[in-house]
Formats: sequence, structure tokens, C-alpha cells
Amino acid sequence: MKRTITLLSILFLMFASCTKDNENSQNQESTILPKKIIKTEGTNTYELILSYNENKILEENNSLDNYKYVYTYTDDLITKKILFKGNIIINVDEYIYDNGKVKNIITTKNSIDKITGVITTYKSKTIYSDNTNGTITEQNYSIDSVTGIETKLPENRILTYANGNLVKEVKNSLSYNTITYKYTYLYEYDNNKNPFKNILGLNKISSNSDVSSSNNVIKTTTLSESSKGSTIVLYPNIYTTYETKYSTNSYLKENKYSYSDGNGGLETYTTQYFYE
Repeated sequence: MKRTITLLSILFLMFASCTKDNENSQNQESTILPKKIIKTEGTNTYELILSYNENKILEENNSLDNYKYVYTYTDDLITKKILFKGNIIINVDEYIYDNGKVKNIITTKNSIDKITGVITTYKSKTIYSDNTNGTITEQNYSIDSVTGIETKLPENRILTYANGNLVKEVKNSLSYNTITYKYTYLYEYDNNKNPFKNILGLNKISSNSDVSSSNNVIKTTTLSESSKGSTIVLYPNIYTTYETKYSTNSYLKENKYSYSDGNGGLETYTTQYFYE
């Protein structure tokens, strides 16, 4: 009997130790956050400095043109993101949730005339709707600043997610001279960790593949077509392959790709992530 009790005690201690180690590992994992991001786009290089309260993002300072994003939380959800240029508010996004998912975004944008300094305010609204086939429709509206009347804009996006990643994005663009454009983006991913995965609530407010997804994009296929009446024109597919490097704990450390500059040459885009 004593031997049975001793064995049970040992097994309990081993289980408790494993559970504690697992909890400690999870706690350490949640503290891995990008503190600095360096972006090189062609000949331009700039830095993003991110600050946090635990794993809630507070600010994102951009060295390019003195831009800064400030985030506001309600409990664990981001409910407001404000873009400053210096001390001037350029853009405010307000997020409205339904069962923990963003349903509406109200955007207020201030445009400053470079000559007169006069500020003009524009308002818009983005609505997300769940479709029966599992996709999500993102529809934009303009809002009259005087009457508050909402006008549906002739463009939208259809988003498809799988395994926590945005795998397909269909953008139906506005008509131009009766020509309608449709762009389809197909995303392929690695099995490593997205730099932003531990920032509380950030993936909920973004529908961009590099922020809203659990893993990292390694290839994008772009399909384009235009239509006028019954005539459809298909354009050559564009393939973008990303060169990626990772830290020892499988977080993305560097992402690089090249894109046509429109003049027969290539521009290289590189993003580096620093977690300390």
C-alpha cells in the first residue's frame, strides 16, 4: 500500500512539473514581440519602433515623415487606432465588434492642403459580412460629413481564410470608362510564426496577409482581368516569391522580395524584425 502511494505521488509530481514547464514556456512565448522593424523599399529605408503594455500594442512610431500610430483598447480588443503626423491627427479608425469579430470600421480622415493649411475631413465605413460559403466580404462606403448619408462604393474584397491564414483575396475594382477590373491574390505560407502573432487583438483589426495571418507568406500569385460588357481580357499571372530567414525560435527575422519597377528593372523590398 505504501509503495502504491509513493508511485502515485511521484507520478503526480512529474505531471505537475511538466504542467508548470509548459505554462512557463507559453508565458515566455507570449512575450516575444517585435520591438523594431526596418523596411527597405527600393532606395528608401525607414524604421518602425513599437511599444507595448505587456502584449498590448500602445504605439508604432515611423521614422518616415514623423508618422505615429496610437492604439486604444477596450478590455482585450483594439477599439481605436489614430495616425498622427507630428501633433496633427491624420486618420482615425474606430472598430466595432460582434462576438469578438470586427463588423464595422468607421474611418475619419483629415486631408491638409499643403499651400493653405486648410484641413478637410472625410468619413468612410467598412462593413464585414460572413458569406454562406465561408468567405468574408469587405464592403466600403463613403459617409457625407453633413448629412451622414452612406453611399456604397463600387469596389469590394472577398476574403478566404484557412488554418488561420488569409489564403485568397479577390478585389473587384471600380469601373473606369465602363471597364471593370478584378484582381485575385493567392497566398502560400510557411509553417513558422508570424512576428505579430503575440500582439493582442492586432490580427482582428487587419485583413492584410502579413498581419492577420498565423504564418508567413512565402509566395503570392496575382491574377488580373478586365471586362467591358461580355468581353473579358486576362492578363499574365504575376508570381512573387519571398526569401525568408528565421530566428532560433521560428519567428520571422527577414522577408525579402523583388518587384518590377515598370521600367524593365527590379526593386527589392526587405523587412527585418527585431524582438529585443
